[in-house]
This record gives sequence, structure tokens and C-alpha cells, in this order.
Amino acid sequence: MNTDKLIFNKYYEITELSKYEPISVDLGLKDDILILYLHENTNGNPFLYKIVHLDNGEKRSYEVVANKELHFLQLIEDNYLLICGYLTHDQENNAFIYDKKGNLLKEFCVGNGVNTCKVDQDHHIWIGYSDEGIFHESEIGSKGIVCFDKNGAIIYDAFDMLVEQRNFPPIDHCHAVNISDSNDVWLYYYSADAKYPIVQLKKNSNTACWWESNVSRGENLVVGHNMVFVLTNEGDIVGISLENKQHKEYTAYDTQGNKLTFDYYFGRGSILYGVSKNIIYKLDLEKF
Repeated sequence: MNTDKLIFNKYYEITELSKYEPISVDLGLKDDILILYLHENTNGNPFLYKIVHLDNGEKRSYEVVANKELHFLQLIEDNYLLICGYLTHDQENNAFIYDKKGNLLKEFCVGNGVNTCKVDQDHHIWIGYSDEGIFHESEIGSKGIVCFDKNGAIIYDAFDMLVEQRNFPPIDHCHAVNISDSNDVWLYYYSADAKYPIVQLKKNSNTACWWESNVSRGENLVVGHNMVFVLTNEGDIVGISLENKQHKEYTAYDTQGNKLTFDYYFGRGSILYGVSKNIIYKLDLEKF
């Protein structure tokens, strides 16, 4: 099948990506890259984690000691939000905010089955849940998407109203959450009632829309001007027009014309990154 080209620029080379297997690689609020990996494990407890924060080309490293496994990393205000994706018992705390000196500032429960997480420009925490969280007895993640404030209080838990009142497909497994530059929240998920819906929650107007993407195996979502892009676990890049919902497949190349194969993708808003071994490549999809 013929595909269009996407030209990625080499952005940064990070030795830790080849030396250690990262637990989480994601973006902060200002296009800064956040990497979490397990630095040391002394037979279970405590766990010593290392955070690599790449901001404007400057790399800083921090250490955090935790008593449980951690799976997700986001920047919240000037601190780090770290989340364990599962609960060992109901209502235990599994979200932790640390300062850059490694001090634990606060902790709270965000429920079982955390599958994806993004912090928006208002420092609100948007969490998408797997089927284990949605159908878990704790019920915190039963709607599939929940938003918490920086203190752990729930401020959005109403996706079921869209299901009941506007026939949105229910979330059975949330694969990806993205926060656009306008602070809209985009979701890509599995539902037994539709073929991999994409939802846009328009934050400023308090409205929402959805459509079927018909793209399976997606793991990340980035948002251009007139297209959304689903990145699959097989390395495919599928663009979907916001106007006519038509699909277009893309192939990644570097600026020298060499085809790129990425180990994984991550992104936020319109910015897409691909990682190949220890090299990070970057592409802004805003023009699409």
C-alpha cells in the first residue's frame, strides 16, 4: 500500500534509553520530555526510581524512593506526579506527588486499572482506565475517564451522561488521552458498541463530539489542525480527517530520506515523538 511521508527531525540522543528500559516516556506541559525508569530494586522495597527531565535541550536527573511499583509520570506545577496503575486493595493511595528533591508532598487514590494519564494546563489530572479499572469493584474508574484536581478530588466523572443522553459509546478500555493546545481533551478507546471511537471534550465550551475511527490497536493519539493521528502498537501512523473522516496512512522518514522504524511513540497536542534505540525524533503535526 502506498503511504505518504512524514519527515521527522532528530531531536535528542539520550543514553539512558539504551542503557535502561524506560517505564514511562511522555511529555510535560511545555514540550519537555519526561522519562521514568527503575534505577534500583532492593528485593521489592523500597524501589529507587530515576526521572530524566529534558527541558529546552537541558537534561536533569532526579531520584525518587517509593514503596510500590510506579508506571506513569507527569509534570504537575513544578513537581512530579507518579502513579501506580493498579490497586492491591480497595481505596489505597496510588498517586504520589514528589518535589525535585525527592520529597513526597501528597498522595491519594485514583483507582485501579490506570492505563493512560495526562495533566492539562490547569494542572488537572486526566486518567483513562483499562477494562480492569472500568469493571473493578472500586468504581472510581467505572466511567472510563476521570479528572482529578492536584489534591486528588474528582472534578469530572460524567462520561456516563454522554452515554445515556447523547448515545456516546461507553468506554470499555481507554487506550489514549491527549490534551490539545486549546486544553481540549481527546480520547481514543475500545467500545463493544462502536469501532474504536474518538471523542473530543471541548473544555471551553463544555460540549463534546465523537465518531468511529475504525482503527484498532492504537496506543497514542495526536491532534493536528484538520486531522487526528492514531499510532498503533505495530508502528503504524494513521491520519483521520476531521472533515470527512477519511483515512490516510503515513510512513516515517528522517531528513536524509531514510525510512525510520520506531520502538514506540509518545506525544501531546500536535507534537509527535518517535524513539529509535536511544534517539528521539520529533514532528509537529499542527499543519495537518
